[in-house]
Amino acid sequence: KLGPPLLGCVALPAVLNLAYRSHSLRRHLRLTDPGRLLRVQILVDMVILTLMLHFAGGLENPFLFSYLFHVVIAGILLGKKDCYATTLVAVLLCSLMGAGEMTRVIDHATLRLFPHEAEGEHAAWQPLFVGGRLLSFAGILYGVAFFTVMMVGRLRSSQEQAHRSAERANLARRHLEEVVDASGAGMMLI
Repeated sequence: KLGPPLLGCVALPAVLNLAYRSHSLRRHLRLTDPGRLLRVQILVDMVILTLMLHFAGGLENPFLFSYLFHVVIAGILLGKKDCYATTLVAVLLCSLMGAGEMTRVIDHATLRLFPHEAEGEHAAWQPLFVGGRLLSFAGILYGVAFFTVMMVGRLRSSQEQAHRSAERANLARRHLEEVVDASGAGMMLI
């Protein structure tokens, strides 16, 4: 059952995307750091994702690994430092949600897809489940961040090498044209 908090979390990204679009159109020419808006979007999206997950089963939700999209986007568009920062924020948000539900500081929403041993018993209240889930979550996110940063770094290095090779080829072509022009002028004198 989708309650009002979950429906609000589903509607909020649509409203925010309209606001981001409006902001981008108004400030397009004055935007000195285009990555700043992207960083804000990623952070806000991860907070909304955390709320959505909380209202839809918390750590028991199979969509827990949706944070991977944010990590990969940060790694590709923003760079190494921002990718690892995004990963850290995702792990912290998820850990706060998991710890809050486990200690019953915040309510746990039952996800009927997840098996429960007895009525009122939730894996989200079991320290072993929460710790194991958070540890595997952090390991997978940091692994994906590492591979994303590594692949993007290699791609950028290859692009730089290709650019330098193209510059050398253009320089050699111009030099050859100068030699041909000079030798043609010499032939005319003979």
